[in-house]
Amino acid sequence: MMRQSLPLTPSPSNAKRFSAALLRWFSQHRRNLPWRSEPRDPYRVWLSEVMLQQTQVNTVIPYYERWLRRFPTLSSLASAPASAVLKKWEGLGYYARARNLHRAARVVMREYGGHIPTNVELLRNLPGIGRYTAGAIASLAFNQDEPAVDGNVARVLARFFTIQGDVRKRTTVELLWFLSKSLIPQGQAGAFNEALMDLGALICIPLEPKCHICPLSRHCSAYANGNPQAWPVTSPSAVIPVKNIVSIVLFDQHDRLLLAQRPPRGLLGGLWEFPAGSIEPSAASLSNPAQSITQRARQIIYQRTRLRVQVRQGNVVDTVTHRFSHFQMVSHVVVVHLRRSAPAIQSDSTYVKMLWVTMTRIRTLALARHTRHIAGLVAALYSGQSPNK
Repeated sequence: MMRQSLPLTPSPSNAKRFSAALLRWFSQHRRNLPWRSEPRDPYRVWLSEVMLQQTQVNTVIPYYERWLRRFPTLSSLASAPASAVLKKWEGLGYYARARNLHRAARVVMREYGGHIPTNVELLRNLPGIGRYTAGAIASLAFNQDEPAVDGNVARVLARFFTIQGDVRKRTTVELLWFLSKSLIPQGQAGAFNEALMDLGALICIPLEPKCHICPLSRHCSAYANGNPQAWPVTSPSAVIPVKNIVSIVLFDQHDRLLLAQRPPRGLLGGLWEFPAGSIEPSAASLSNPAQSITQRARQIIYQRTRLRVQVRQGNVVDTVTHRFSHFQMVSHVVVVHLRRSAPAIQSDSTYVKMLWVTMTRIRTLALARHTRHIAGLVAALYSGQSPNK
């Protein structure tokens, strides 16, 4: 039988043993990460936590270092234009994080004299800062005794206490936060939270946890049950829907391409992309997908630009697939050449504006990741030759 022993509150002696063993391990095995340099800079702690949301540490480090070369202080970030912020974030994904960080920096400069708030309540009033990020900043930057429960921490606690509830459900989430707070040794929240995060990232990993070298295994309920991988308990993930779009690469006679800027809010807000539109599944599209794509491409070009152009099946050059958090997008890339001088384009309500740009200029704009892939695809397709030859 599974062992299921979960005290509502760990006893002071048990909490002390837990934190002491964890902190001893952390003192010897902590990860050497650039944002952990002492003394702690609250801005850098904040930046790292925002970047680390839904992104692996090894991916974040070069972005973090490049970001600080461009925006070394909170004031330099607050005074920068949004386009520069998005460009420096380019490729890291989840662009709302960058937009919210930028807005929050301006709020801190305007309302707090450039000093990041030290308590959780004020932090959570800033754009983009939720419960976890507030707890992380308060504990790591200001050493306040606040918990910070991310996925790694949740996994460690769920296994140690063999929590049977789904860790995605609110009641279980509240229990995890309660347990984490009850285990924090007074005045050591920063080290304690980082130690839990590192233990989850290095030892108590999702598959094949390294229980034989875990400092907590002696008292871990999941380890005692002999099957630690049974925790944390999660409900089956929903099937990820697939959205098909047509992306139009439109060349003028001077080999310039038409780019469109998305509205500042919403998915990929403020980024530039090739004009695009969705393609809805239908009986016709399923029976003849190539024809459906070309028909939709003509519609999109006219809707976005009021240009009437011929699109044939040979204009469909490839597909680019990109995974978002809640859906997968498949871009059907259509390349079209204008045989006359390009007119000025007044975008429809889909976009803020449109520009004719060279391939060199494209690199200076903040692009969505799938757009960068499409640009690379087109560059390789023509290999330095004029697309109109």
